[in-house]
Amino acid sequence: QAAVAAGAAGFDFLCFGDSVNMWFPRGLWTPEFSPLAGLVDVDQVMDPWLMMADCAAATSTVHMGPSVCDAIRRNPSNYAQMLLTLDHMSQGRCFLGIAAGEERHFSAYGIRRDRPFTHLEESVKIIRLLRDNNEPVSYSGPIWSLDRAIMATPPYDPANPPPILVAGSGPRALRVAGEHGDGWISLAPIGGDAEKTAESIATIKAHAERAGRDPEKLTFLLQVMCLIG
Repeated sequence: QAAVAAGAAGFDFLCFGDSVNMWFPRGLWTPEFSPLAGLVDVDQVMDPWLMMADCAAATSTVHMGPSVCDAIRRNPSNYAQMLLTLDHMSQGRCFLGIAAGEERHFSAYGIRRDRPFTHLEESVKIIRLLRDNNEPVSYSGPIWSLDRAIMATPPYDPANPPPILVAGSGPRALRVAGEHGDGWISLAPIGGDAEKTAESIATIKAHAERAGRDPEKLTFLLQVMCLIG
């Protein structure tokens, strides 16, 4: 219902968080601080890919994407298959947001956050490789290797494949966004103020240019946290 209402209101896109828990301390999620505490558990988070599939089937204009997935809990071939599936279900109205991931999603669930930015860089490379090629492809890297791997499903519109947006404000994330991604996602004010955001965008465009890519074709998505009183 929320997705249908957003589409009817003219919203361009919706973001779906890919979390297993939220960042608010449970000890602060009480009626004393928020009236919502009596209505919903702060850590009640549903799977974004299933929700986006439901959204895709119920809407016709609004775009959607996870903001953001991490590069450790699922491997790149899983992401490529899910992204291409959602691309067809939504008829080209989706994107992938991906980052190195936060510790809160790993240690409590028995998952090691090992070499997170190596995972991120390789994930973006491999997802892009599988998204853009319908013939068998091979790849060798420090974490994953592909041996004549095939992802035969093409994008819904091969001329406009679903974009891969990289999240993160650190130097390596900015480089990966410029060299391998289709754009960048940031969060304000956590990721910095307006000046820091502008500086990061300039850095990403410079990385893209050095890699022989057109920086003006990149997408930049800024999520701004607001307190409404």
